[in-house]
Amino acid sequence: MLNSCKKEHSNQIHEGDAVKVIFDSKINSFNTNSAIATKATTSKAVSAENRYSVNVDDKYSIECVLSETSSGLMAKAQSASTNLVAQVGRSAVEIGTLYSVTYYDKDGKYVGFNRYKVGDTTPTSGSEYKFNAGEKYTFIFQSNNTKLYTVALPPSNEDLDKAVVGRLLTQSGGQNLDQMYTRIDKVLNYGTNYIDVLFEHLFCEITVSLDSKNVGNINAIGSWNASSHYSGLSLKVSDASLTYKGEDLISQGYPINMTIDGTRQYAQSSPFLLAAPDGLGNIKISGINVGGEVKDLTIPNVPLTRGKSYKLSLTLKKNSTVINGLEWAPGNLSEINGAYSFAPNLELGTAFGWQSLKSGEAYAYNPVGDPCSKVTTNGGGWRTPSHADFQAISIGSTKSLVTENGRQGVRISNGNAVVILPKTPDLYWNGASTASSTLWNRTKAPITISNSGFYWASNSRSYYGVNHGTQWSFSETSAGFDTGFRTSPSYVRCVKGTIVVN
Repeated sequence: MLNSCKKEHSNQIHEGDAVKVIFDSKINSFNTNSAIATKATTSKAVSAENRYSVNVDDKYSIECVLSETSSGLMAKAQSASTNLVAQVGRSAVEIGTLYSVTYYDKDGKYVGFNRYKVGDTTPTSGSEYKFNAGEKYTFIFQSNNTKLYTVALPPSNEDLDKAVVGRLLTQSGGQNLDQMYTRIDKVLNYGTNYIDVLFEHLFCEITVSLDSKNVGNINAIGSWNASSHYSGLSLKVSDASLTYKGEDLISQGYPINMTIDGTRQYAQSSPFLLAAPDGLGNIKISGINVGGEVKDLTIPNVPLTRGKSYKLSLTLKKNSTVINGLEWAPGNLSEINGAYSFAPNLELGTAFGWQSLKSGEAYAYNPVGDPCSKVTTNGGGWRTPSHADFQAISIGSTKSLVTENGRQGVRISNGNAVVILPKTPDLYWNGASTASSTLWNRTKAPITISNSGFYWASNSRSYYGVNHGTQWSFSETSAGFDTGFRTSPSYVRCVKGTIVVN
């Protein structure tokens, strides 16, 4: 954009009969974070941060914060406002940057063009043109914001309402091209006419960062790509509408160069330009190693609008296991030779009799205590869930099937909290209540994994006058409870905390 200029600092671009058109030697650009306001001084407020979360897997999630910013490639320096735009969001185009001006008369007929360097008073190409006082002309300004590459121009045989620049490139000679445009309609007066010019960026700009301190060090950053991204596009001159063609789509997207800082828990890209229609973008990350785990990640549905500059801040977090105030253990309870711990991933852990401390006590009912109380890791303070605790885990939660290494489980999710209950056998003791009894499925078949996971609650449940345990079952489609015979084994998922339902 060109601010109003003093004559001694202006460059005369065209001269006609007693009509001069002068552009200032300082050209500005704007990003639409503060919005163009044609022939007005109002501006649109920067939108609020867009926050959302993406599940990586059942252990991790990524908190995404997309915010608009005036920093980066699109805002190298601030300048004063003019009669065309508000001050916020403007930045000076560097001296020496190449730009072009194409002219149309009051009937929209093509007149000609000139090419210029910002700060230079002499056109690098084009002719001199005569303008008539009292008539309206349309000025189409274009630049790719470089000092090396000229921009493709509208065809000379097309009127303004039909003119299309067939293919603007997004990169040339390994350099990204920041395509910019503006249209100015002005009735020229007798004498000297000063025109302020403000370019609109046609692409969006993004800076991406990753914070991994909640999980561990970034051992390898992997490869990052942003999509959709195109190698070229066409520009309709009259209204700056853009058309992207399928053959110009770059399948792998734009490669993002991420740099890890000295802490190895933070990485950031340089600002980069993404050429794509307005809509939802994606960031794909392949082979990143954080905390010793290698992941392939996708950040979907990033809302992007042309002309805007964004900061996308990603924070890798461990998923919570707290649902409605209750913290659930990360795995089923396991007891091996008197040592209590939590089984990893979808492993079953140990089958206990109700209120028994060891698996071998299941055949002969011996309610000696709560086996969860024996766990001293993960902060201690664990207990067997109550009937109400199991009810609370389902409030506001969704259930789905998860499979890992051939094992199946029920994934219970609530916001960023995830609890996975492995599917288990439905067990009972086949034979007398003696140590020689063997475990079978309740269907009197050899032990196999059922379609549900069976878990003890701490509450007793009377059956024909005898106290047994309450047993809960979970599948991806249902959850329910019944009497679990106290001498028949079932599994335990420990919990701690107090129920809080918002």
